Amino acid sequence: MDVKNKVMEAHEIRAELARRKLSKRRFAQETGINYHYMIQILNGYYPATKMRARMTRHLFPGVGLEINEEFHAAVGLERGVR
Repeated sequence: MDVKNKVMEAHEIRAELARRKLSKRRFAQETGINYHYMIQILNGYYPATKMRARMTRHLFPGVGLEINEEFHAAVGLERGVR
């Protein structure tokens, strides 16, 4: 999958988990995110940009996310700081 250095959307994360045949419960344990909270994020009930960024980094550790507008807002970084 081509991540293009962005935070993946919920449907993209669900698709990647299916491609890897990785259960959501196992993924929650690996990332340290509460299982029920992750299910709500992946179903689109919460935007949870920070958690989606965490999931994206876990799925694609070698890609390295660029800090974009969505990511800046999620982690509270100042503009231009990397």
